[in-house]
Amino acid sequence: MPTSPATSRVRLNQDELHQLKWFLGQLLSLISMWALWSLESIPGGLIFLFFVGISVVTVMPSLVARIPGAVNKAATPALIIIIAVDFILHGANFLDPMIRMVGFLTLYRSFQFRKRREDLQLLLLTLFTLIIVGVLLISLSFAVQMLIFTPIAMGQLFLVNLLDSSHERILDGDDWQNFSWPRFLSRMRHGLDFRLLASAGVLFAIVVGISTVIFISLPRIKMDQALPFLQLQAGAGIGFSDTISYGDVSELLNGDDRPALRVEVSEPDKIPTRPYWRMVVLDQYDPIDSTFRVSTASRQFTNTRLQEGYRYTNMDTPQRYLSGNTVDEMRLYLEGNVSSYLPLIGPFETIRFPQRVKFFAGEDFNVFELDLPTATAFGYSLNNVALSEAMQASQREARLLNRVYGKPMIVAERGGSIRDLNYPETTVAVPAEGENLEFLQAAVEEITGGEKLSAIEFNRRAIEWLQNHYSYALKTGLPRNDRSDNLVHWMRNAETGWCEHFSGAFIMLARTAGYPSRAVAGFAGASWNDYEDYFVIRNRMAHAWVEVYDGNGRWLRVDPTPQASSLFGSAEMGFESSIQTESGWSAWLDSVRMVWYRRVINFDQDDQEEIAHNIREMSVSAFKNFRDGLTAKWEAFKSWLTEGWSLQKIRDIALAVLAICATLLALRGLYLAFITWRSAHAKGQGRTANDPIRRKAGRVLARFRPAYANAQNKLNGSDLDPWRATYEELLLLRFGETPGARSWKSTLKSARRLMRAGVKSAS
Repeated sequence: MPTSPATSRVRLNQDELHQLKWFLGQLLSLISMWALWSLESIPGGLIFLFFVGISVVTVMPSLVARIPGAVNKAATPALIIIIAVDFILHGANFLDPMIRMVGFLTLYRSFQFRKRREDLQLLLLTLFTLIIVGVLLISLSFAVQMLIFTPIAMGQLFLVNLLDSSHERILDGDDWQNFSWPRFLSRMRHGLDFRLLASAGVLFAIVVGISTVIFISLPRIKMDQALPFLQLQAGAGIGFSDTISYGDVSELLNGDDRPALRVEVSEPDKIPTRPYWRMVVLDQYDPIDSTFRVSTASRQFTNTRLQEGYRYTNMDTPQRYLSGNTVDEMRLYLEGNVSSYLPLIGPFETIRFPQRVKFFAGEDFNVFELDLPTATAFGYSLNNVALSEAMQASQREARLLNRVYGKPMIVAERGGSIRDLNYPETTVAVPAEGENLEFLQAAVEEITGGEKLSAIEFNRRAIEWLQNHYSYALKTGLPRNDRSDNLVHWMRNAETGWCEHFSGAFIMLARTAGYPSRAVAGFAGASWNDYEDYFVIRNRMAHAWVEVYDGNGRWLRVDPTPQASSLFGSAEMGFESSIQTESGWSAWLDSVRMVWYRRVINFDQDDQEEIAHNIREMSVSAFKNFRDGLTAKWEAFKSWLTEGWSLQKIRDIALAVLAICATLLALRGLYLAFITWRSAHAKGQGRTANDPIRRKAGRVLARFRPAYANAQNKLNGSDLDPWRATYEELLLLRFGETPGARSWKSTLKSARRLMRAGVKSAS
């Protein structure tokens, strides 16, 4: 009996399969453009145009046919020239030109109706894009992109192999003239084979499982360090470098809410209500360009040299680093393109990295700098971290600081340049003269009243003086002074300013009074993610403050910015009462990123050993529990058998057997009822694939046909009637209109009985 059109699955024709293959290639191109968006190799505006262009031709494929032939012919030589010039201009840095080349080639292939070879080229280009972006950034978006990319790529490869050279052809404009998305999607829906999708899903799950095992098992290696040509040219995205000009920090205070740092703490209740994440210490102020910078003299003093390794331990006396309140362990995850300087909440004993890195350890200033800013998220952990608001100077530094304490270094009176000063003379240098110097000296006289104050008392009075004369705002209302010394110009003429103005002005006042001081830049504050229990520090929390030497071997932290915690403000431990708790979808998504950082980016050899140990312990424990439980049950069963028999025991056994049989019969009845219900509700096109009774009848019919043919050769008359009737009933079950209305169970049972009888007669 022929298959009814109403019950047969829709079969896609060759043209539709070619169209589906082309659409899958377009989706791969869009995913690769999404991945390229994360890099800076191609400008964001250009990537956006690429993405929009590919999306437009994907939605309206007939536009591809309207591209003039001359444009297509000229595109190839134009691309060759552009790519060659790009490589020549960038010399040794060929990573960025290579990424741009792949992006342009992907765009070129996306605006074509492709042959089989060109589809494979596009697949390789997009796969290369995702892999290179994943190696460079290791971001959470890469994992999402790969999860989407993999099944689409598998589907396209399946179609490429299905439409082999015997069906090789290129789509043209005629194939898209009458194209309709609703009709195409309807055909796709009715042509789906759920068994094929299930098989593909199982295969995909196996691939993911094998990839996970490989990831866990492979030795840890950082690709951009193993292969130096893969290093991205990252920059200090928020301005925390060895030179900070006015405006660098304030740019972030205008609503840049992106996370810059995430911190896990073993004892979060010890974190101050306003934590300061110290990054860079700048001791030299240059009035010519109004910048604070790390002086050459301070680098020479600390004898900072490039090192390489997995960890670093401070060699100074442990008491210096472990004084005051301490936290056992902190794990920090710094976002890419923030800075080469690592945020530190205080002096520490040991810093550890998940991979081998190159770094500069400024132990005297408690400053830690990577060889290059990282373009990817960077994780590191600290042990025995001090949370004091003052940092002990080393004995060598304290000895030199005591010599200059109380002795301001007026650069104009000394002669020469501020660049000629030694450290720590740079911390008391006052590079002002004339009216500017007179203004500073008059302000100090007003603050001190001519008294000789301790550093703590001067700090208190200077903060009060600044906050009486200036208020906080992100605009000063002053035109920029193009001559020099914008800092003193602000002090003399403005009424409002931000943290850079307040901290810089405080330093100038403190140095004029003879107190060694230096600028510190980093982050101040934090919020708490309650989903995964960690602190989040955002770009808008960028801040600048001051450290003042007290003459007794300590650097005191001072924050003169209005409404900021300082040495004289509230700094009680315990974060719950004042640190804001983040909630909502954004906080949940950020917690997912944190899991990615923990389990992927910072997955190192210690984690591998921990996983191996846990698997071993779980396996041993599970096997022992299973063995002990099985032994106990066997002993109990043997004891029960040897206790003797009674009428009650026999009755219990009989009742148990009856209960089991009744349960099995009830389950079978429910199963058969469910199949009947499913068959009755399988309607419309493609119901043959969704009707369980039809599927069962089809399987039995496939075995019954040869047995029926054999019976026709051996039987005749009334002996053949049962076979003929059963065969017709099977055909009706398989291809009829309402198989659920007949007694399908008896039909299948009769077919199986006849086949068993045929086997016995043959034997």
